[in-house]
Amino acid sequence: MVTAYGSDVEAMKSSVRAMSVRDLKAALLAEGMPPQTLATFVEKKEFQDRLISKWQQNMINEMACGRGLGGPEEIREQLKTFQKPSDVPASERIPDLPDDVVLGIYCSYPADEVPVSAATLEALNAIVSGAPSPPEVRARWPRSAGGGADPVASLRLFDRGDAKVLAFAFDSPRDAMLWVWKVNYQIFAGEGALLIHTQNLPPEYHGFRITTTLHYIMNYITGGKLVFADGAWRLDGLEDKVGRYEPGRGAHEPLSQWCLRSLDRLAGRVTYTTPEPHVP
Repeated sequence: MVTAYGSDVEAMKSSVRAMSVRDLKAALLAEGMPPQTLATFVEKKEFQDRLISKWQQNMINEMACGRGLGGPEEIREQLKTFQKPSDVPASERIPDLPDDVVLGIYCSYPADEVPVSAATLEALNAIVSGAPSPPEVRARWPRSAGGGADPVASLRLFDRGDAKVLAFAFDSPRDAMLWVWKVNYQIFAGEGALLIHTQNLPPEYHGFRITTTLHYIMNYITGGKLVFADGAWRLDGLEDKVGRYEPGRGAHEPLSQWCLRSLDRLAGRVTYTTPEPHVP
């Protein structure tokens, strides 16, 4: 895999174009492409184009997770157009927030209409940091993390005056961006993601990226449809329909089953990479 450190897009493309078909196949397999997909390629250019696309996306994703780009300034500026910083608008900032506390802002509610119970928030906070990274994953941590302890995250409600704001909260920028890395590359690896607003994220970081599964689970929780009550997670006021809820997994299953498995993934009790995340 090509990293963003000391790299630039044109150098990466040149290196791919110099590779043999055999090396291109090996690289694509290493990036998780299914052998059956690889078997459909005929021309060398097909292998090259797919690998260039994958490696360029890796560079962009690393930037979004706070891994600063090396290489020429014009390459850094080119990549910044893909993932812009996502600082919350000034009118929506949490007042009197300490400068070293970093927020990934998920949603807001009218001050008197918060559907998330204290028990649900407590249960979610028990698992939201994720399990500690094993040694083989720690070896892939961003260089900017500098080793050390696993990041600690919490979901907290803040009073903005005109609204209540639910946010992922961290005691340092390092914890915030290492948690983002873990969510994207360890806990829910292989998925698409989206950027959410932040507060106090330093300018050298380029966004706060949560994966599709985490976003969907948070939607159910923040809407009061997935709750923790009587010692267990359950759906509340929502039909337990059978459907295909996980990106790319393909299996039909009850919504409750997918929710519980996703929470187990967040807690580290279940571990796998989401296969073919773009398959509907």
